[in-house]
Amino acid sequence: MHATLEQLDLKHLFHPNTDLAGHAMAGPLIWERGEGVWMYNTHGRRTLEGMGGLWFTALGCGERESEFVERLGQELERVIERSAGEIGLVGGLELVADKDTVPDA
Repeated sequence: MHATLEQLDLKHLFHPNTDLAGHAMAGPLIWERGEGVWMYNTHGRRTLEGMGGLWFTALGCGERESEFVERLGQELERVIERSAGEIGLVGGLELVADKDTVPDA
């Protein structure tokens, strides 16, 4: 059985700007794609994009050859920009599915 994106988010992603207890109770918000000024979550809900550009700060300077950069290119074809501070992204969750990335509480 494959884990859902929501389960992957809760297990593998640390959202530094989020109330983690509330996040676990309400469930994660996961962006799937963007079109113009609109972002769409994995349930098809459309939201007006208003943060602009913060997602790109995760890349770092001069990083050219890595799985992250390759995956970023794929993700940019679907979602132009979005901060991962409080939400998950489909490609990012798939990338960390087999990694232990969150410290034990």
